[in-house]
Amino acid sequence: MSKQEEKMGRLKLGIFLPNLKLPLDTSLEICKKIDVQGIQVWNVDGPLNPDSISIELRQNFPSKVKSYGLELSALCGHMKLVTERELSEKIKKFKRILELSVDWEAPLVTTESGGIDGDYPLETAWNVLVDAMKELTSFAEKVGSYVAIEPGGDCVINSADSALRLIEVVGSTHLKVNYDPASWGGKPRLVFHWRGT
Repeated sequence: MSKQEEKMGRLKLGIFLPNLKLPLDTSLEICKKIDVQGIQVWNVDGPLNPDSISIELRQNFPSKVKSYGLELSALCGHMKLVTERELSEKIKKFKRILELSVDWEAPLVTTESGGIDGDYPLETAWNVLVDAMKELTSFAEKVGSYVAIEPGGDCVINSADSALRLIEVVGSTHLKVNYDPASWGGKPRLVFHWRGT
């Protein structure tokens, strides 16, 4: 067996829970039946939103996930972070999701940078994103979580090079990259040469 085959054999099969479009308990039951090992959950709105989640669900969700034999691998905080519009509120929300990830012992929150509309300058979008990532990763360091940026075809971060540049400019070990082929919508414009980030 090659080293590449060994690595692939260690990968876990996971699912983004909202894709099932079913109630929470039903979704967890299905994941158990189809032998999924890990799940990622959506936390921007809906039942697992840190601003509206019930006290009982906030306290008991990790044990609920484990009761189905599943691992909570990451939380999802996808919000557009490249324009000033509502940016302050988005950063506050993202910080609450980071805190939730620590409470749930799944200290990783994924996000996309988001794209730009019309004539909005790319340089401005880049600078807004860098400042947002510096603030979020600084907070992540304090609470013990991580931010993972997910490159996407129509986003400001849309390639291995732009993701690496962001990591270098932000300068935090708490900024990672989440490579999700689904973000490419059938347009494989991204080729990753793994560089240890």
